[in-house]
Amino acid sequence: MLRQLLRLWDFDASAYLALYPDLFRTGNATWRQALKHWFFNGRKEGRIFPLRSDPKALRSHPGRIIIDVTTTCNLTCGDCNRFCHIPQLRSEIHLTPAQVEHFVRECRETGRQWDLIRLEGGEATLNPHFPEILVILSRAREDLFPQGEVMLISNGVAEKTKRLCQELPEWVTLFDSGKADLPPDYHQAMTVAPCDMENLQDHDFSRGCALPAIYGLGLTPHGYYPHPICGAIDRALGLNLGLKHLPQDDYADLQACRDSLCRVCGWYLYMGIDLPMNRNLGEMESEQGHSKSWEEIIANSHEKITRLTPY
Repeated sequence: MLRQLLRLWDFDASAYLALYPDLFRTGNATWRQALKHWFFNGRKEGRIFPLRSDPKALRSHPGRIIIDVTTTCNLTCGDCNRFCHIPQLRSEIHLTPAQVEHFVRECRETGRQWDLIRLEGGEATLNPHFPEILVILSRAREDLFPQGEVMLISNGVAEKTKRLCQELPEWVTLFDSGKADLPPDYHQAMTVAPCDMENLQDHDFSRGCALPAIYGLGLTPHGYYPHPICGAIDRALGLNLGLKHLPQDDYADLQACRDSLCRVCGWYLYMGIDLPMNRNLGEMESEQGHSKSWEEIIANSHEKITRLTPY
């Protein structure tokens, strides 16, 4: 009984609320309210019970990965989390067939399999090698996702995109976001850096946010990241933090990314793990302009992308 009570005391409410930001909309904003929700509702709904100082709940979802097959896009949606809306940060880098073959080889060598592989961008279909990438993944289906799913996330705008979407093989699921050059309601202000906020000046960003636990690992043309958003931030900063091999420990091996990138990530303000408990994580802050750090990043972004080496 005592052990159970101690376990309840170690309940990590900040992690629980970051993993499930919808709870704020129902008034669960304190440690006591979050624990009460888990006890009466969350455990029945299959929600996890995170413990303080235990990174297990924060590791990438073991069966999911998002692959950014290109950095280019034909839209400039406000607050794009790959920065396609900021001219200084736009780029045109494509994941190559050789890199996809390398990814397949790594998965086979480590026995890594996936429940869900999401192909994103930018606009994924603008990668000139996109049909070839699908062929490579098709040949690897039995090894990589025997029971899993491949999903293409597309804006469905360009004629080429529409044609490729119509020609998708049956094993690829299409999610057409239907975006236009307007900021969708679910976009978070990306260029508002948490480190610029007075109450987060001494904040520890090392635990990262809940995105990897929900959506899985990220792979970009420059390597593996906790999430592809991290790869986009790395392009802006030119730090070359992308891991060039499939991580053995999705959490520990990507520590450097969290330490350096989360502090300027606008999404951290929405899904960060150790934010002050009185912050309403459920209210996104769209179209807030650029904070001081991002004004400097954008002003000094020239040629920084060339510092990143390929995966």
